[in-house]
Amino acid sequence: MAYLTLTAPNLKLLKDQVRDAYKIPSSHLSEAIAAALGFASHAALNAHLKGLAGQSVSMPLFDSLFEERLRTLGSPIQDWRGFDNFCSAAVMRDDEPGGRFRHGSPFRMVYNFWIAPDFERVLAGKAKPPFVNHEHVDFEYLRSVIADEFRFGSPVEIRLGNDTIDQVTVHAREATRDSNLMKCHDFAKLLLDAARKQSSTIIDVRSEWEPLHQLKERRHAPPPILMPIVVESHDAEDGILWSQQARMRLGVFAANPENLMNPARQQRDDDHQGYLTDRLHKALAKCFNTPYLPYCLLDWAASDPLPAYYQGIAGFR
Repeated sequence: MAYLTLTAPNLKLLKDQVRDAYKIPSSHLSEAIAAALGFASHAALNAHLKGLAGQSVSMPLFDSLFEERLRTLGSPIQDWRGFDNFCSAAVMRDDEPGGRFRHGSPFRMVYNFWIAPDFERVLAGKAKPPFVNHEHVDFEYLRSVIADEFRFGSPVEIRLGNDTIDQVTVHAREATRDSNLMKCHDFAKLLLDAARKQSSTIIDVRSEWEPLHQLKERRHAPPPILMPIVVESHDAEDGILWSQQARMRLGVFAANPENLMNPARQQRDDDHQGYLTDRLHKALAKCFNTPYLPYCLLDWAASDPLPAYYQGIAGFR
């Protein structure tokens, strides 16, 4: 059985995945997914979604109801593979909804996702400096894209804060020459603490982060240069394996298994540089109203207490 975490971005994600695999009219597919979730119509599903008021619930997806609705609408498919073959950030296959961490509390890690706004047109005088109103950013959409792009490897849950870190704060910290400040580990630790106390996929962290920002007004802030990501997994090993797979997905040279197995090779400055996927590139531009350069970096920032056998091992995270 497959389960959908019911949010508007997740519904869109599932619909896009199915449309990539099957040629089904958009309106018919919307009605069939609603039926698979147990609703009489797409309109009824939308009404239920609005009533959730941002809450996240898992609902079963019934293949038989999906296929039956498509037949009724005149769009039958002969080789339906089942929703459990579309597992992603939106859909998980398990014995019960919410069962991903049914053996206890998840292990939490925070990874800093460094990105680079493209200010070429601004510097050339062809565009005005962009600003972001964090109250209007669709963080749930962004979270769903990040989770789906990094869905390979160990099963994890991805969560985001409802704030970001801009270059004004980062550049001010560079002058201190304090490594932890420059890497914004204090932001990550506060996000980790908030993640333990809150259950929503988007974590309210603005009040905790406000004293750390150089620019306090988050309704008129520069585009982000850093987004910390909370990764929740069964244990530390699963979280670390996820980060390895995520770096490989970003094309990080140092994450290539052949290079990991060759410790004698001399490291280069750009070995840990990654490259945004096309989907991430577009999602960042859409959410923050500015273009981004393709370069990125994913590095460890904070975590729950690590097992003893991971202590002191350089580069494992």
